[in-house]
Amino acid sequence: MTYPDIDSTLVHIGLLQVQWYGLMYLGFLAAYFLIRLQGKARPIGLGLERM
Repeated sequence: MTYPDIDSTLVHIGLLQVQWYGLMYLGFLAAYFLIRLQGKARPIGLGLERM
């Protein structure tokens, strides 16, 4: 069985090279900030004093 030769480069513009697995980290950051934004818009009453 041969190992597939998969190129990990998603976009290559000049010196900037974006890997496909780098989008995962961007997605995690976007989800984190969206959850924080929703938490500020609609608080559910959990604070450090209630933990």
